[in-house]
This record gives sequence, structure tokens and C-alpha cells, in this order.
Amino acid sequence: MTLPKELRAMSNEQKVLHDEIDDHLYYIGDLVKRIARIEADVEKQIAEIRKQYQAKIETLQETLAMDEKTLITCLKKNKAELFNKAEKVTLPHGIVIHTTEARLSLPKNAVEAIESLGWNEAIKIAKSVDREMVEKWPIEKIIAIGGDKKPKEKFEYELREAQGLRVKG
Repeated sequence: MTLPKELRAMSNEQKVLHDEIDDHLYYIGDLVKRIARIEADVEKQIAEIRKQYQAKIETLQETLAMDEKTLITCLKKNKAELFNKAEKVTLPHGIVIHTTEARLSLPKNAVEAIESLGWNEAIKIAKSVDREMVEKWPIEKIIAIGGDKKPKEKFEYELREAQGLRVKG
């Protein structure tokens, strides 16, 4: 085997140093490959475990969604008795919260009304109302186009901390 030109011109000490550094590079490269193989195996095993439990998780998530829907329905139905001038009610297993926020209501002819008043910044190119823009308007502008802001109720809940986990819905 013929050595490269730069190695032939080196002293023995330089060659030894190069060999030592090259050995380190070889071992580091080998370690990186081994780590990558192990990480790939771990990811494969995690994917297999996730696959085993996916059906159970989906069933529980569907049950959770139904329970949350039932809870919100119950809160809406019984808001007068439950909240009685309070925004939140503390219960043994969590807190239920009732808030009201303004929700934009626009008439069907809002686009025409906005155009006729020259407020084109709220008109999208597709000729639909930019609700986000109109929601920022003062109420006078909204009324001028036949709109209004009506209260929109919002129900939420928080679970008490259990084993360091805090869940909000």
C-alpha cells in the first residue's frame, strides 16, 4: 500500500499523532452508529407499544369527549342554580367556570353595508366579511352595518392537581 503524499512527508511523531487521532475518529464514528441503531430500535419498540395501546387510548378519548359534552350540557342546563352570580364553583374534584364573551353577529348583507360605507379594510378579496377585523370595530360601526355583539356563554372546567397532572378542558 502506498501512503498519500502528505503522510510520506511527515515525521514519525506526526504519523503517530495522526494515527491516534484517526483511531479516535473511528471509535467516535462507531459509537455514533451504535447509538443511532439503539435509538432506532427504541423508536420501533415505542411505536409497537403505542400501536398495542392505541385502541384503548382512542376508546378512552371518545369516552372523555362524550363526558365533557355531557358536563357542558349539564352546566348549560343548570347554570342559574349552579352559578348563582358566581363565575366559578369549586367542587371536590375540580372547578367549573362560566364566563360570557362578546360574539359578533352580522346580517347577511354585511358585505354590501360595509362597501357602501367605504370600510373596505374589512372586506376580503373573496367578498366575505373579515369577522376578525369587524370584531375589533367599535360597536357603533358594527351597528351601522346592521350587526351587533351578543353575549356568548363559555363553560370550562379544571381538575384538581393529581400526581402532578393538571388538566383543563
